[in-house]
Amino acid sequence: MHIDYLTSHGPLAYLDTKGELPRAMGETMLRVVVDELEAQGVTALVTSPPLGADLIDGTPGWEPAR
Repeated sequence: MHIDYLTSHGPLAYLDTKGELPRAMGETMLRVVVDELEAQGVTALVTSPPLGADLIDGTPGWEPAR
């Protein structure tokens, strides 16, 4: 996991899966991230970009859901 961007909403973390992300892998990764944040007492919003979002330039083009 990379935490390379600090946005107005907080740190942005992303995972490089080399273009492959089967549903079961994504669900497991989400569960691990949420479990670890909760274990550390971190309050966080965990979200993802819309399907097909172009993040190649490193600038997220979406706003987190509230």
